Amino acid sequence: MRLEYFAYETLQDLRIGKLFEIIVDYPESSPAIEDLKQCLEYTGQHSKLVDSFISSLRYRLLTAGASTNDILHQYVSTIKALRSIDPTGVFLEAVGEPIRDYLRGRKDTIKCTVTMLTDGSGGNTSGENAGDNLLEELNRDAENQENADYDDHTNIDENQAWLNSESWAPDPVEADPLKGSRSRRKIDILGLMVSIIGSKDQLVNEYRVMLAKKLLSKSDFDIDSDIRMLELLKVKANFYIDPYLVMF
Repeated sequence: MRLEYFAYETLQDLRIGKLFEIIVDYPESSPAIEDLKQCLEYTGQHSKLVDSFISSLRYRLLTAGASTNDILHQYVSTIKALRSIDPTGVFLEAVGEPIRDYLRGRKDTIKCTVTMLTDGSGGNTSGENAGDNLLEELNRDAENQENADYDDHTNIDENQAWLNSESWAPDPVEADPLKGSRSRRKIDILGLMVSIIGSKDQLVNEYRVMLAKKLLSKSDFDIDSDIRMLELLKVKANFYIDPYLVMF
């Protein structure tokens, strides 16, 4: 038993030591994330992951030499990877706060955030949907999740419900007691991105300026993608889009 624990702990420490590089390469590094998840489930040393990764972030990412765009991309990859390890988002809260605090101090954070959400290659740089902006990627993921949730709901029976209740576990001790686990599970990437800015109005104003410049520079009347983007913003970010329609 002690030998098995030592093996899990050793692999865990190796993965934690390389977590920054693993997240940079995510999702290609998904097997390494799965290794870490299984090791943490056995050892319970989640606080070691949080402390080590925050230290790596402050030393390697949250510096004057890193561009805001690179920090935002790493933040999105961090969200995706850590949600795979901990679906409740408890450790994401702890790890994400230093990144959000640092980005709020940068003058170009709002502009880079809007560009990442609405321009191609914002969140997905590989695979069949490469070139999609982050908002399109989030919308696609949300649709897939809704379909999966619907299937789970329709296929579940009493025996499965009982098994689910037996596998329930309380939130880790690191969890914020003011936030229930259900509310953490509902936190999405878009909400976390908007929370960096602090105000949705600032996001709206920046997008209006960016959209106006984009439309003025067009040499044709192909505006289908821009209209789709407005619709996605309306659905995903609760934008009031009527004032934008006069631009088209």
